[in-house]
Amino acid sequence: MEYIIKKGKHYSNWFNFPFFTTRRSIKFQFMIDSSAHYTFNNEDDYDWNKIFGLSNSWNAHQSSARLCWRRLNEEQYQICLYTYDNGVRVISKEMTLEYNTFYGARIIVSANNFYLLFKDSSIILPRKSEKLFPFKLILKPYFGGTSVAPNDIKIKINVL
Repeated sequence: MEYIIKKGKHYSNWFNFPFFTTRRSIKFQFMIDSSAHYTFNNEDDYDWNKIFGLSNSWNAHQSSARLCWRRLNEEQYQICLYTYDNGVRVISKEMTLEYNTFYGARIIVSANNFYLLFKDSSIILPRKSEKLFPFKLILKPYFGGTSVAPNDIKIKINVL
């Protein structure tokens, strides 16, 4: 499915179902095309934009795990695992990817950890809150931090 974050907006056309899942993990493929390259020439260049994820509560800023991205240059962008645990944001080490290429990933929320499985690597961030809610929110693409999308940005996501 193609998500488009319109110029001047934060949210994509994310009103596509489903909103909720009972799964503790989500496996997907994604591609960010070159429409996602931008330059603000200020600190907003370093904000993390959200690709896809799971919230372990009704509040994504309380307990969630997301795959995020930010631009690096005209050909590449960075991704990371971006989590909230008891309202505290934790960001993993970043990895560099190329625009216009499909990649596979899996996000897992367990009682003790958040996981991002990507290519031949896995990123594990510990969780202090061990409570697992039966329903999870599916978190769709979002641009920002503080700035809105400077142009239309296209992200393709296929849930497997």
